[in-house]
Amino acid sequence: MPRFVLAFALAILIAWVELSLAQTPPNVRVNSVTTNLQNEEQIWISPLNADIVVANWRDWRLGFRRVGVGVSTNGGATWTDALFPDTPYDRQSDPCMVGDRLGNFYANHLNYDNLDQYNNSLIVVMKSTDNGATWSDPVPTHPANANTFEDKQFTAVDRTNGAHDGNYYVSWTRFPNPTRIIFIRSTDGAASFGDSVKVSKPNFEPLCNEDVDAGQFSIPIVDSDGDVHVFWQGYNISPGCFFQYCIRHVMSTDGGVSFSPDTIAFESNYGYYNVDGGVNTYGMPNGDCDISGGLYDNTIYISQSQWAEGFNDRTNVIVRKSTDKGQTWSAPAVVNDDNPDALIDQFHPWLYVNEDGVVLLIFYDQRDDPVGHTLFNAYFSASFDGGETYITNMRISNVSINPAFASPDKVNVPDDVREEDGSMLLYRQPDRSPMAGLFAEYIGVAAKRDTVSTIWTDTRNGNQDAYSARFILPFQRPRLYLPADGDTNIDTSPLFQWSTCWHEWNDTYRLEVSKQSNFATLEYSIDSLTNNDFNFVGTLDSTKYYWRVKAFRNVGTDSTEYSDTYTFGRVLPPTYQCGDADGSSSITISDAVYLINYIFSGGPAPVPLLSGDADCSGSVNISDAVYLIGYIFSGGPAPCAACK
Repeated sequence: MPRFVLAFALAILIAWVELSLAQTPPNVRVNSVTTNLQNEEQIWISPLNADIVVANWRDWRLGFRRVGVGVSTNGGATWTDALFPDTPYDRQSDPCMVGDRLGNFYANHLNYDNLDQYNNSLIVVMKSTDNGATWSDPVPTHPANANTFEDKQFTAVDRTNGAHDGNYYVSWTRFPNPTRIIFIRSTDGAASFGDSVKVSKPNFEPLCNEDVDAGQFSIPIVDSDGDVHVFWQGYNISPGCFFQYCIRHVMSTDGGVSFSPDTIAFESNYGYYNVDGGVNTYGMPNGDCDISGGLYDNTIYISQSQWAEGFNDRTNVIVRKSTDKGQTWSAPAVVNDDNPDALIDQFHPWLYVNEDGVVLLIFYDQRDDPVGHTLFNAYFSASFDGGETYITNMRISNVSINPAFASPDKVNVPDDVREEDGSMLLYRQPDRSPMAGLFAEYIGVAAKRDTVSTIWTDTRNGNQDAYSARFILPFQRPRLYLPADGDTNIDTSPLFQWSTCWHEWNDTYRLEVSKQSNFATLEYSIDSLTNNDFNFVGTLDSTKYYWRVKAFRNVGTDSTEYSDTYTFGRVLPPTYQCGDADGSSSITISDAVYLINYIFSGGPAPVPLLSGDADCSGSVNISDAVYLIGYIFSGGPAPCAACK
């Protein structure tokens, strides 16, 4: 290859890479020590000052499980980090980070004796009242229990400014099997804790005549009334002792003192699993509630990674929502906007609702490696319309995450073996402790209004590190929903729908429809649409159409690029006259002859076939020929008009 051609190609490649990276926010390493593993991150922003950001993660800088904490006072541009101090036992894991309405931060983690974890395990909480600069001594949520192991806690704080404002809640799973879901609360800022409550139903299951697991991965959520909800991945047990994954739910209306009976919130098709690259994933319920007081106040959102509909080798990030305190749930909305037919996995979502009711999500996505299907990136999406639509996804990690750098001997581990309907896990990959199946089990996102901070596990340094990105909520180009791309089943009044791209009533949209892919000539152009849908009323030809949308902000002159272009078509029903079997546009004896030839001699069929249905019986046979003869020669009734 000539040198100038090579130089030109290299320049094009560099420009393309720089353009790609320019579309992602700056990525910053949070942990200072990179020679050992860091993963399983959480993050929180001070509600009083968006420049104060605190995060924690699992950290192996000492060669075994500890929890690191990072503090940024400049919005995540730089970080200082350290390990949390010694707690009663030698191992720390499963970090959580939340905050209250007044700007206090609460960090907690599991703490256990590595040599005797089933007799010595705790959940400990530390509080910071000075933006993460110092932390209280660790406070156990309960005494250690003999013959039990406390596992996988999540936390919430009441930030409603109501009767239970400031209450700190923890729920977790108590092992050994059968597991129980445990809940506990503090009403004094995590200085002390009340008695724990078992919120899952009794473990004896009459259908199985044995004790069974309650489930795992519980998460507490506080709604705008101050009611406390606990959701977890459990089971629906049917006759024959058949287990189906589901999300179970309890609710407390008295600040966590007592709870409603354990019920099924909704069926869930996805439990423990792994994706290509040997990365374990799981479909835990993960969510938040809108406490903004806005249009969608008190809506609860639950996010999961689940098998895509019709697939058992592709996963999506989905969100269900409830507007009646968890009694009923919407159909799952798919957050990721990659090609729905590609065998691409999305996993490990984390969801947060900001003060304006905007739903924010971070998740891992393999779309940038469609061939190898092992590299993945951190992606972001949001919903401005109460979870009805989700914006065009935004890549936030500027270097792809590579499982080979995390554990070279686990590359290209095949997916687990499952039943054809994907209902049962038959085989799990070998244990990968201390990495918890590579990349652990969750990542994080938090926000102060439009300022968003994210954190994830990254491998760009040849090891697992905690990386963060901070950005302002993006004004993304619209994501098209309806008509679906390539849909030909369109009537004369199609509904056009696309994602809301900014805070509702603060943006408008332009819809364009053309018969040309370059939109050189517009059939329709509608400006200043205030909603993210439009019900078209008019006349559509039987042809292929192209459509796209552009968004505008009401403040200033800011606008997005046009959306992707989708196509749709209207296939008009054929017009014909019943009895006109030969397509001559008139009814004569030749039509009867045509039918007799078709029926008895294998002649050509009427086109369309039902044009030969003279008596409107719904089929074409000799009675139609007799009917025509009677009409033509004997003054019989005309062929029916039903098909005209």
